[in-house]
Amino acid sequence: MNRVWPPQFSSKPLVDGFSESRGSRLKRSPTPSAGPAKVRRKAGKAPDVFATTWLFDDYDDLCAFVGWIDDVDSGLAGGLYPVEWLHPLSNKLYRLRIVPESEEILHTAQPFKNTQAWSLPLKFEVLA
Repeated sequence: MNRVWPPQFSSKPLVDGFSESRGSRLKRSPTPSAGPAKVRRKAGKAPDVFATTWLFDDYDDLCAFVGWIDDVDSGLAGGLYPVEWLHPLSNKLYRLRIVPESEEILHTAQPFKNTQAWSLPLKFEVLA
């Protein structure tokens, strides 16, 4: 089942904090005692990563979005399933999967400045 970005949530992250990192196909050996490190090409490539921050008007909106992330039937099952996402600048369709902050923490939301709004930074690995 292809998961799509729910229309009730904005699919455009904040510009502040947005970044795109390209995965590498290179493997570097530890730097020898003299000369440059040895570099060779790997068969596979590390996935590209999009770092995003999502802004929600209030705590209830944040909870609804987190509920969709956690939903097993129609959501992302806590990051298990990928989602189709339309890039806001290129209009290219990507399949993304959430990259957890750590083994114990999927994501951390926080109040946005001195408002009722909440921000949620998420990293996604690009699958296709």
